[in-house]
Amino acid sequence: MRALQRIHLIVLISIFVVQIMGACGTQGLLCLLPYFKYQWGLKEVEVGVLTSLMYTGVVSFSIIGGQLTDHFGEKRLMFCGVLFIGFMLFFLSFANSYVIALITFFLLGVGYSTINPSTNKAIMVWFPHVVRGTAMGLKQTGVTIGSAIAATILPIMATNFSLRISLQIESIIVMTGALVFYIIYPEMSKQKLPDRVKLQISPNFRYLAINKSIFLVSLIMTLFIAVQFSFGTFLVIELVEVFNFPKIVAAQYLAIAFIAGTIGRVSWGLISDLVFRGSRKTTLNLITIIIAFTTASFAYISLLSEVSWWIIFPVAVLGFSAMGFNAVYLTFVSELAGKNQTGKATGFTLSFAFLGAILGPPLFGFLFQTSGTYFVPWLLLTIFMILCFIGLRVVRE
Repeated sequence: MRALQRIHLIVLISIFVVQIMGACGTQGLLCLLPYFKYQWGLKEVEVGVLTSLMYTGVVSFSIIGGQLTDHFGEKRLMFCGVLFIGFMLFFLSFANSYVIALITFFLLGVGYSTINPSTNKAIMVWFPHVVRGTAMGLKQTGVTIGSAIAATILPIMATNFSLRISLQIESIIVMTGALVFYIIYPEMSKQKLPDRVKLQISPNFRYLAINKSIFLVSLIMTLFIAVQFSFGTFLVIELVEVFNFPKIVAAQYLAIAFIAGTIGRVSWGLISDLVFRGSRKTTLNLITIIIAFTTASFAYISLLSEVSWWIIFPVAVLGFSAMGFNAVYLTFVSELAGKNQTGKATGFTLSFAFLGAILGPPLFGFLFQTSGTYFVPWLLLTIFMILCFIGLRVVRE
């Protein structure tokens, strides 16, 4: 039993490294968006498109990434995905135009598309149902911790040195993390290996499209993801341009949101397992209500003439909920699909959910540009959450 627990710990640490490195190389770039914005004189919509292209890459290859995971195994896909992200960060450091940056952001998304299917597969294979939500939550904290580390360090390096140097250092760290993961991740005994699923490169929606619960949850999560990435993309920009916060200070608030999201991913997993006894749907309903109230608060705050340190409270609450729900959502989908279809199901649901990351930030920026205030886009996010609450009521657990 001790050996089994030790293996579980090694697996969790290994996956944790993958999530941290993947997040540093993708979501961690959100804190550098003001630097890209000023370097190339971008408008809010163009900033949103950078984020959008990254998650276009995620969506475009999520299903294929899931199928590759089910066929080749989670270890190979996690390693290759993180290593590719590291290479793309190094390439991004030499980008001298907005167009090249767009292409590179897209390719970063392609690399990240392998992370969620492969790490979810690892959780489903190694951990029993009774602790799976908690394990998924702990695993997912790597995303927000990696993003928080990036939001804390990258703006300082970009300000004191240069944007290029900060990206090059980040790329070296990410590629090193990929090698560390590959060394420490254990191999499962042949007796315990799940059946290898036949590889189909062309996306096959048939199995998952007829699973109405997975389909509905995927659509609902599109709005969740739109809120999450609109918040992450424009928090720093709003604090800098509307409320005159220094860039480094504004980035620290984004780091606080990521840290709160880290706590949320563990907490919501525990709440789902222990308080609601494995009911992922009930947990998501509660999260929806909290996000709705908090985005409505941000809509009101956007009308104020100035804000100060107290903004940390709504930032933390929204980070805890809007950046903390992911583990419950991914566990929900994985359990609906079953072990042998986890990779494919994750790829399928993320291909829908990350449409929110593609459409959300540009729409948020467009509404700001046309209205001249952040009140309108924040209000739209509140409406999104109301629709999610209604949609979850018809999902069968």
